[in-house]
Amino acid sequence: MRGFARLVEKDFVAFGHPFATRLAHGRERGGDRGADDQAAPILVQFLDAAFQLTALFPEHFEFGSAYLVAVADAAHGCRFGTFLFDTEGDREAHAPHAPSLWAYLDHNRAHFASAAYRPPAPDLAARAPTADRSRLFNMLVDPDA
Repeated sequence: MRGFARLVEKDFVAFGHPFATRLAHGRERGGDRGADDQAAPILVQFLDAAFQLTALFPEHFEFGSAYLVAVADAAHGCRFGTFLFDTEGDREAHAPHAPSLWAYLDHNRAHFASAAYRPPAPDLAARAPTADRSRLFNMLVDPDA
């Protein structure tokens, strides 16, 4: 679960995704045509893609659909500061008054855990690249091989 939180933090929050603009926080639809043109459910589309993967491969994800729904609800519910603002500076300025979604999810980890999850085997050497697993690389280096 922490890995997914880090992914969202890195690819959305730290990258500067304008949550307030994209999620239309505090705006009525139709009130400002220019602002309406900037509204887009990009985070929700990403969460839906993650949901599709969890449905296909439930044993590979520590979390289930309830976790993704909680993230989507938090994005639209404005309860947490994680998705409230357009800039990191605004998030930091309001941090004392806007709790982190990730802290809440981590605290309630048992509720969001997937019963289907199977941790990977501790022996990662079995999945390490070998010469026979590097066929594409070998074909690029020596097409006649």
